[in-house]
Amino acid sequence: GAGLRGPQYTPGVQIHVVALLCVRNGHILVCRKKGTTKWMQPGGKPLPEESLENALRRELHEELGTAAGPLTWIGTFRCAPANEVGAELLADVFFGDLEGNPIAQAEIEEVAWAPIDALTSRDYAPLIMEHMLPYLGYQPRVANCSLTGRVEQWMPTIASPKLRLI
Repeated sequence: GAGLRGPQYTPGVQIHVVALLCVRNGHILVCRKKGTTKWMQPGGKPLPEESLENALRRELHEELGTAAGPLTWIGTFRCAPANEVGAELLADVFFGDLEGNPIAQAEIEEVAWAPIDALTSRDYAPLIMEHMLPYLGYQPRVANCSLTGRVEQWMPTIASPKLRLI
């Protein structure tokens, strides 16, 4: 089998994706592509003629073998991508749930429900750590972890309004 690929160096490239934020019982739906180590949100790159929502629905069907229920666009987020060093990720994220149980297929190696309060930047994509956790009302217990080398732990903020959506 193929070994794990290291991060690809792609300076100055902007990568546009659509992604799903799906949360059940304090766990976020994540997946890992074949040959990579970072967990990320399901989704992918829209085709030129597709709407963002239709692109996400297509990607979920191709990669997880199931349809999504109602989707709500929550924003466009910029950060580093999980696997392409030097590039910039532009992610349009939708909040929603799946109609069935996700099964890894196509380029997806694994699918998991990860406990939100145990995520670390060592294992999870920047989009999750820098944008989705704050959106859900979580804040890092350890600040400036990239400077100190320490691993973040996340805790819910008091009375987070976003968690009432779930």
